[in-house]
Amino acid sequence: MPARRHRDPDRARPGLPAQGLQPDIALQASAPGAVADLASRGLGIAILSESMAASHPQLKSLVIDDIQTPAVLALIWAETDSPALRELLEHSRRAFMSPPHPVAES
Repeated sequence: MPARRHRDPDRARPGLPAQGLQPDIALQASAPGAVADLASRGLGIAILSESMAASHPQLKSLVIDDIQTPAVLALIWAETDSPALRELLEHSRRAFMSPPHPVAES
């Protein structure tokens, strides 16, 4: 996804105004590689997962450990009868959902 100008920082970062913070977002990118590339060029900061940060050793990395906002994980797939897909979905549900939901039988 290409970088884009963010029009409504309050909507994008709902907790910041409540904390008295007002971000000045000039450019926003959602693809981790693009975010890291922009930071590597000195055009801002990157907020990446630890695994993504590890693949960009040219960047200075700091762990953010006091945040309460949950991350969003989305799985998207084509409707198909695949044993591998069924196993991946079941594993993902066990690992990431609370409480776990049973897999629907086809």
